[in-house]
Amino acid sequence: MRKFWLISCLGYALATCDTWAAEKLKIESTVAFRSVLEDLGPKFQQVSGAELELSFDTAGVISRRVSSGEGSVLP
Repeated sequence: MRKFWLISCLGYALATCDTWAAEKLKIESTVAFRSVLEDLGPKFQQVSGAELELSFDTAGVISRRVSSGEGSVLP
């Protein structure tokens, strides 16, 4: 189920964003998704041409980063 959800999100990003193809995408995720992202990341990069920067931490740390305005979020 997690893999399906992640594939759906990456597919949505690929389908709706046409300006980032040559850009670096920063993905912050909990450690629970590490194996899924490390498996799908290279495949996504190959198909999209976008470079991925993966970062893993606890949900609390990620929440504080987002709350403080660090990084950016796709609309």
